[in-house]
Amino acid sequence: MYNLIKNLGVSFIRIELPSITFSIIIAEMFFKFGSFTKEVILFLVTWYVISYIITSIEKMMSSKK
Repeated sequence: MYNLIKNLGVSFIRIELPSITFSIIIAEMFFKFGSFTKEVILFLVTWYVISYIITSIEKMMSSKK
């Protein structure tokens, strides 16, 4: 994890920190399956989707400039 953040730098933190925060909040509020595996898989999918959305918005904003 340390090497990943070190190699990817600030852009990784700028995109992934908000997406993981929103994913944790969503998971805590809605994912109550009684199965750790199901909850973790759905959390990771949620994190991926939110990260994708944030990245897409960032690309659209930077292309308009």
